[in-house]
Amino acid sequence: MVSAIARCWGRQDPEAASAAILATVKDSRLLTASVLGLARGWDESGLPGLDAFLARATAESGEAYALAIDETRKRFLVGGP
Repeated sequence: MVSAIARCWGRQDPEAASAAILATVKDSRLLTASVLGLARGWDESGLPGLDAFLARATAESGEAYALAIDETRKRFLVGGP
């Protein structure tokens, strides 16, 4: 459910979605689901900035966020669930 919401939001306004997710989601499982949904939605939107967001978020955020980004990259690149 969280992934689907983040995906829809990522299609509409990925910058706002990424900022909100970064600021509010702290649980590692919810964070992974949120970032994965956001990445898919952002990609579907065709809007620029996804690669920069992933790089910036990994550099600026704590370990849980970096792990969520890594997991997202793995799943996104292989097309997993």
